[in-house]
Amino acid sequence: MKLAKYTYDLLLENETVIIPGFGAFVSTYKPAEIGDNEIKPPLKEISFTRQIRNNDGMLVASIARKAKISQTNALKRIEKECENILYQLDKGEKVVVEDLGVLFYNEKNEIRFTPFQEDNLLLDSFGFQPVSMDDIIEEPVVEQKTKPIKLPEYKGEPLIVYHEGRKKVGWYWYFLILIPIFIGGYSIFTKFSKSINKEIHSVPIPQTEKQEIIVQTITPSDSVVNGSIARNEAIETVKTETAENTVSTDTKFYLVGGGFKSEENAEKFIVRLKERGIDGIMIGQKGSLFLVVIGSFNTESKAYNSLNEHVKKYPDWNLWVLEK
Repeated sequence: MKLAKYTYDLLLENETVIIPGFGAFVSTYKPAEIGDNEIKPPLKEISFTRQIRNNDGMLVASIARKAKISQTNALKRIEKECENILYQLDKGEKVVVEDLGVLFYNEKNEIRFTPFQEDNLLLDSFGFQPVSMDDIIEEPVVEQKTKPIKLPEYKGEPLIVYHEGRKKVGWYWYFLILIPIFIGGYSIFTKFSKSINKEIHSVPIPQTEKQEIIVQTITPSDSVVNGSIARNEAIETVKTETAENTVSTDTKFYLVGGGFKSEENAEKFIVRLKERGIDGIMIGQKGSLFLVVIGSFNTESKAYNSLNEHVKKYPDWNLWVLEK
């Protein structure tokens, strides 16, 4: 299957890759788990569904850019490849999708997909391998025994230790010490409070003078004129901002920067575009994907001219033109 390489590369960075008119490969994050004596790293589980077939333009744009052909010719290649796959399945054969899995018909004549277990499309787990718990061997703990240190025997005269007795001090001594401290503190506090009262009584109270209050009257005509001028300026400002922020209703062609299965990933992509100086806008969903556009045009030629300019600057981006 020649489409396998393009599909594999897109699944590394996207959750869903749609093959127009055939189906879609969907990747689902699976966290790390502990199985039968084995620890498995996190991975992306790949599944296939026939329910999503509408062309979102991502696969077509990727093939057109890498093969250096037009998007029309790229779409024709995809359709021809899908016809060949269905022909092989109708004959009862299994179709191997390189690096992804195998397509086949079940007993109900429905297309089913069995993914390969060897490859992990999750870039964060690149190079990680399952770890067998049988290989973990606990090393025995060796207790280190220390030999006791023998001190030499003292053969001199015996040492005499003197203990000084503590003199007991009665509680009445503490009481006699506290009495003069209390009396002195009380006298100091009394003198301080008297000096403060004298200072308060000696402070003169300033006399307040009467001041004339001048009331400036505003005539009704002035307020009406000023109010109307303010309203007119506000209306003109709103009109100017509305005219600047309104997108022309004649726009029919959009330059799509990416399609995402979750709205959160689409908003993250808009933030990354903002860091590069590009204004990205999410215009809603097309199928199950949230589309982020980086430009809108009235004619198809302008849209493809912008597409070619962006492809030269950012060859790794999956850009395409959406007619709406």
